[in-house]
Amino acid sequence: MRKFKLIYLSFFVSISLFSQNSDFFNISIGPSTGYNFHSSFNEFRKTYNDFGVSNGTISKKMSVFSPNYGFLVIGRIKLNQFSFFIGYNYSQAFTSSDLNSGSSRKFRRITRIPFYTGVGIKTKKGAQIDLTASFGRVELLTGYKYSDGELSYGQDSKLNGSYTSFIGMIGIAYEKNLYGKLKKFKIRTEILLPLIPKGSSNKFTDWSWPRKTLYGYFTELPTDYGLYKQSPLDYPVESSNYVNNRIRIFQLSLLYTLNSKN
Repeated sequence: MRKFKLIYLSFFVSISLFSQNSDFFNISIGPSTGYNFHSSFNEFRKTYNDFGVSNGTISKKMSVFSPNYGFLVIGRIKLNQFSFFIGYNYSQAFTSSDLNSGSSRKFRRITRIPFYTGVGIKTKKGAQIDLTASFGRVELLTGYKYSDGELSYGQDSKLNGSYTSFIGMIGIAYEKNLYGKLKKFKIRTEILLPLIPKGSSNKFTDWSWPRKTLYGYFTELPTDYGLYKQSPLDYPVESSNYVNNRIRIFQLSLLYTLNSKN
């Protein structure tokens, strides 16, 4: 992954230096926000809350994830009104639940899309419409925060870990420059949909240590947390019973064009 990022960086820097103030190529970068719509994780979250309430262990239920925040970088090659682009997209979001013991359960979702590409067309009114394809990885990192403030991701809690899955997505984006002195800034809105057909999804899995040999430790995140806690060995093995990689993303970005006459 590090080598892949270096290739991307070298590509952007080389062409940027070669085509300063060019209409042929430009680089846009800026902050982004939005939401990941992840129905299978919401099933896990709801059953986790139900189990905690019924057992009297939760004082504050786990909410939906906070809005994503991150950044987007796009390098675009233009030919008349048509264009081709590659980029890198990163975002993260958080959620948690409070326990009656004074401790809490923390979740952090990290979305990395190192292969973000597509083709676009510029409309007569100057807007940019892109068709996109994205391939990357989502990590669900969860830890146990003790009442003294220490946050642990280790084996002291059976749910702790880093659960990951690869994602493939297709999407559509709309991009429009601002006006006047802000014309180098542009607003980009986009929707990304899962490329993998329903029923062919992959589970989020933790590979960090040999959980399968440790009774009751989670290797994947079940959509029925209570049922899994009752009998881990009898829990259904089909991927439909686990948090999977069918995710929809809505994203809003404010981008600044580094090298353009526009």
